[in-house]
Order: sequence, then C-alpha cells, then structure tokens
Amino acid sequence: MSTTPTTEAPTVTSIFSSSIFHDHIRTWTFVILAASTVGFLYVHESNANAARNALASQAVQQGQVQQATIDKQIQAIHADTQTQVAAIQQQIQAVQTVQQAIAALKQASPAPITITPLITTPATPTTPAVTTAADKAAGTVPVATITGNDLKTLADNAMSCKEQSVELNSCKQTVTLEKQKEADLTTENVALKKIKIQPAWKKMLTTIGQVLLGVAVGRAF
Repeated sequence: MSTTPTTEAPTVTSIFSSSIFHDHIRTWTFVILAASTVGFLYVHESNANAARNALASQAVQQGQVQQATIDKQIQAIHADTQTQVAAIQQQIQAVQTVQQAIAALKQASPAPITITPLITTPATPTTPAVTTAADKAAGTVPVATITGNDLKTLADNAMSCKEQSVELNSCKQTVTLEKQKEADLTTENVALKKIKIQPAWKKMLTTIGQVLLGVAVGRAF
C-alpha cells in the first residue's frame, strides 16, 4: 500500500498585516505630523515675530520723534541765547558817556545804586549847573564818584555778568533736556528688551529637533 505525500499550502501573509508595513505607517505618520507641526509653528512664529518687529519699529519711531522734539527745543534755546547775547553786546558797545554808563550800572546791578556825575560848573541864577553826564566815559579825569575807566569797567562787568547768567541758564536748560533724552533712550531700550524678538528659523530648528526626537522614540517602541 503506497502512501502519497501531502504538501502543505504556503501561508500567504498580507502586506497590510505585516509589521514592516505598520512600521512604515507609523514612521510616515510621525513625519507628516512633524512637517505639519513645523509648518504651523513656523507660520505662527513668523507672524508673532512680525508683530514684535512692528512693536519694536513703533517704539523706535516714537523715540526718534521724542529725540527730534527735544533737539528742536535745544536749538530754540541756543538761538534765543545767541539773540540775548547779541543784544547785550550791542548795549555794551552803546555805552559811551558817563550818563549811559551810570544807567547801564543801574539796570544791570542786582541792588539799587546811586551814582551822581560831578558838577563842573556850579549853577547860577540864570543858568543850570554843568555836570559830567554828557562826557565820554573814558580817561582818568573824575566824572562821578569814581573814575571814568572804572565806571566803564564796572558797567562792562555788570553787563558781562548778565550775559554769563543768560548763557548759564541756557546751559542748565540744555543739560535738563539732554538728561531727558538719555532717560527716553533708556526707556526705549528697556521696552525693546521686553519684546524679546526671536528669529523664526531658530524656533523652527528647535521644534524640528524636538519632533525628530519624538519620531526616534516612537520607532524604538
């Protein structure tokens, strides 16, 4: 009695049920999710950085406007100072006679003063006294209670003090405005630092690294 050997039918495994297929599915799923996530984060970060750049640009423009306004104020102060100094110089040049020098001293002196021109010819019943009021404020001949040179020197010094006072006041105002400019720049820098702009490409690379690490961990399990 002969026996016929039996042949077992080969087991056909579908590709859809293979582990390799499922590994590929998981891998491509992670890749697609990673690409979508990176794209979304890149657009989101780009928009966020664009908003931050707009805020930074606005802060810079406001700072520039403030600086320009202060610069105009400083220029106006300088122009006004030059005008006042020029007027004082003209007053100094205009003082020539004893009477003019006395008037300049009285105008510039912080305290009331009394200076009387000397009487050169006493008054008579028919003519008034003649004084040194119209004489030139120069020379060593006494024209008042002090010499002409000293009187002119006092007048010049008094007007120079007034000039220096104007310049000093201008310097004080300028220093105040310069400090304000410095404070405004400091405020602007602080505001810009608070914005903390980060390039989108840097954020994207960080995100890609994190996603790839997640893919590697997913494939390992």
